[in-house]
Amino acid sequence: AQLAGMSTEAFEDFYFDGINMITQSLGEPARQKVQNAALHVLSALPINVAFRIGLEWGLPFDSVRPFTGATFDPNLESEYMDPVAVAFASRSDVPCQSFVRELVQRGMRLNVSSPLRTHSALGDCMQQRNFGMARVYLELGADPNFGHPSPLELLCKNNAYDLTTGADAKMLESLLKAGADPFASFDGKTAMDSLTSSLADIDAELYDLYQGRFDEAVDGNLPSEAQFEIDYFGDSNAAKA
Repeated sequence: AQLAGMSTEAFEDFYFDGINMITQSLGEPARQKVQNAALHVLSALPINVAFRIGLEWGLPFDSVRPFTGATFDPNLESEYMDPVAVAFASRSDVPCQSFVRELVQRGMRLNVSSPLRTHSALGDCMQQRNFGMARVYLELGADPNFGHPSPLELLCKNNAYDLTTGADAKMLESLLKAGADPFASFDGKTAMDSLTSSLADIDAELYDLYQGRFDEAVDGNLPSEAQFEIDYFGDSNAAKA
């Protein structure tokens, strides 16, 4: 409510990181007011900067697409500005996926990385678990082995518990089918090393949890199967998957 009451001029000095979370918490018309103020700020910036920031802020794609005019360069980068393929790693909406295909036809490179990191745009998708955009990148010819750590390594070492949903397993299969090398090494560890290490940690925790379950049963306080799944996985549906 405080943000929605700010003047447009005040937004010019406002730090907008995380504006997508701010707007999600607002109802209409406050959400639209904040988005309009953000677009007002972007309109004062060079188009190459404005489009990237608009993507990262989570603004509606139709509102930031006008920044991609004739002079827009999707491959432009600097110390403080990522190539557009990296910025798209945070977006999973269908209009963005469609526009990525269009930009690739216009010459956008997919095998790129942030100036401040060594992993690729596809690797960013793995870190953010944006598997929808990752599949679009693979479909358009992104190299599944580009970057350090590789996308497969990032998938296997991050969010180990989310493997229970099956989404990570399907993404792993897609990467392997595209030619990802499971034995490529980074910092002395391969994707397979990271995966087996994560699974070993889960096994150890499962043992402790089952031991606790056995002790409760001995005391006559056996929890329900659904409660056990929720205690460990946080979500009974995820546990079943």
